[in-house]
Amino acid sequence: MAHRISSVKKNGVEFAIQLKGIANKECTDIEVAWTITYTGPRSPLTIVKPSFDLPTGQTMVFIHAAPKGKDYVFAFVVLSPSELIMGGKRFLTDPYGGEMKEAPFPPQPGPFPAHLAPLIFRTKDWFLTVPKGKSAKGILTVSGQKLKEFVVKSYPGELAAKHPTRFFVEVRHQPWDRGESFPGDRREGFNLDAWIGALNIPVNLVPGVTQW
Repeated sequence: MAHRISSVKKNGVEFAIQLKGIANKECTDIEVAWTITYTGPRSPLTIVKPSFDLPTGQTMVFIHAAPKGKDYVFAFVVLSPSELIMGGKRFLTDPYGGEMKEAPFPPQPGPFPAHLAPLIFRTKDWFLTVPKGKSAKGILTVSGQKLKEFVVKSYPGELAAKHPTRFFVEVRHQPWDRGESFPGDRREGFNLDAWIGALNIPVNLVPGVTQW
């Protein structure tokens, strides 16, 4: 059953989430359903969308795992991927902190060879548009399997794999990209003047986690 979390509002942008445990064959994924509503003076709102699929590096979900019968927690963070270029190759970081994976260079406008292209291959897919008085929605899914592998390996004996564990979630969406380009900036610009700031929802219990 989904649980409505109190939203946070800043400069006309309201950010809210619903949390739910989704049981699968061997563990429980954590579903973070988000909603962004705009009530500010300018219309429409343009903002980087919360995502674990797009390499924006601007969305974080902190998981706090509480051992059975204990009053302390262990922390784990899932961060939207970031792009790095090293040795003429492009890499994407792993949202779960694993090894970086090499990724092909996307088609790049402009006169620059691929290996000299900007560090961030921003696209318009990064951004969503919300008219005043309307909302946009999406889902962030935290892999229960990857969460389980991390906590059992990192804290052996503390979080027994056979016991259900209480999970608390904190969500931070901190868009810093306006979708513009400036002199000396070789990234493609879209003249979006997107909203930037910090939208932080504090720690809340994840309902529906019966196995992991």
